[in-house]
Amino acid sequence: MLKRRRLSTAVRRGAAHRRIARLEEENRRLGESEARFRSLFNRASVGMYEVDLVRHRMLEVNDYILERTGYSREEFLALPPMDLLTPESAGRFRRRIANLLAGQEVGPQVELEVRLKAGGTCWTQLEVRFIRDGDNAWRAAVAVHDIDARHRAQARLEASERRFRTLVETMREGLAIMDAQGRLTYVNDRILELGGFVREELLGQPVLDLLEQSNRLIFQRELTGTGGREAMRPYRLEWDGRSGNRIVSIISPSLIRDDQGQVCGSFAVVTDITDLTRAEEALRRREQELRERNADLEETNTALRVLLAEREEDRTAIEQRLVDSIRQLLEPQLERLASSGLNDRQKGYLSSVDVTLQALCASLDHTLPPRFLKLTPSEIEVAHLVRHGKTTKEIARVLNISPRTADMHRLSIRRKLGLEDRRTSLRTFLAGM
Repeated sequence: MLKRRRLSTAVRRGAAHRRIARLEEENRRLGESEARFRSLFNRASVGMYEVDLVRHRMLEVNDYILERTGYSREEFLALPPMDLLTPESAGRFRRRIANLLAGQEVGPQVELEVRLKAGGTCWTQLEVRFIRDGDNAWRAAVAVHDIDARHRAQARLEASERRFRTLVETMREGLAIMDAQGRLTYVNDRILELGGFVREELLGQPVLDLLEQSNRLIFQRELTGTGGREAMRPYRLEWDGRSGNRIVSIISPSLIRDDQGQVCGSFAVVTDITDLTRAEEALRRREQELRERNADLEETNTALRVLLAEREEDRTAIEQRLVDSIRQLLEPQLERLASSGLNDRQKGYLSSVDVTLQALCASLDHTLPPRFLKLTPSEIEVAHLVRHGKTTKEIARVLNISPRTADMHRLSIRRKLGLEDRRTSLRTFLAGM
């Protein structure tokens, strides 16, 4: 009996030792597993932390987050979660927690802006896995992805797009975009202003609907590059506004290609030249009117020149007949009168009349020698009087000029006749011509 008891006690002790050994092995394996998990947790290439949603405190954090934010582990775990966020992100986080505690579903991802210890901020994307007690979430395991570069690039892109849109909407040139089927997908405010449209009237409409037949052909030819011209070059196009008004434009198109290089549409800058075209047409009409008026004036001038030439010929003929009449009729009479026994006084009067007639003939005579063509009418009169032996005083008295003026005429006559350096008498020279 005693032997049986001892054997039973030994069996129980062996079983207990085996259970203890198994527990120790399981604890060892659990410790190794926790150590591997802790190592993976801290060495992960993304941030990870746990947070108590009820007490609003951090429970655990890995090295990635500490390195990125600059906090020590003790500092990070001591911080309330809200203190890590900018005011805008903190407000977004509070709304999510309130919705969660109210039993509402919230998405697993959220973008929040985190404050760094050294100053500045960093945008992150959180992937949240909630740990629930029944229907209530009381803890959260969070994976943190650094999206600061992407977020800031997106912000710059959005700012650039806003500037581009502002530029496009305020530019004084029209801008239109159409798809591969020729339907409008975008028009800026300038296009709407030119045509008097509202945007909804144009979007989705074929461009051809705005064109009459001849301009449709131009549009199709230029867009496809037919007609012997290179495609996508600026060209002139007329299109109709909402009220039927004709708009003349210069179209500067460009193709739009997809990632495979296939044409998926086009856009065009539209320059309004309606006023310029009207001004050019008015200028052409005015130029045509001026050409017609100039032609009329030229015909009138030609007729006047012909008439003036005829009158000049008539005047020359009349003057020549007068000179011929004086020389053929009056001069013989004066010669007979001079030989009729006049006294000295009468001879003086007769001489004065003769000089006056000679001066008159000199001014009217169109058969003068070629050298006389260089002389002025006054110089011709003086030359004839010198030729007939009149002195400077007599010439001055006959022509009613001063003796000084008569001498100046004589000097001018000598210069024009080439007698400046010759001692030849002017009267002798004139008598021999």
